[in-house]
Amino acid sequence: MNKFLITVALVSLAFATPSFADEMAKCDADSLKKIEMELKAMTDPAMKDKMEMGMKELEMAMMSDKEKKIDDCAMHLDKAMKAAHGG
Repeated sequence: MNKFLITVALVSLAFATPSFADEMAKCDADSLKKIEMELKAMTDPAMKDKMEMGMKELEMAMMSDKEKKIDDCAMHLDKAMKAAHGG
């Protein structure tokens, strides 16, 4: 009975935990444009550093997208999104 419960717990955990790829930002033209607009809308002088960092990450995401480096693009876009949302 204990082996059964352990197996059920492990299977449940496997399905409950999202994969790393699912957590990353989707790297497509719409997402890139959305984050660009959010970053450009940041006008608070206290957020200038985050906006600049976000724009650099966005540029790297766009470059990775052009080079078809989807994982790199998603990573940079994720960082740009965090900067745009104050993270």
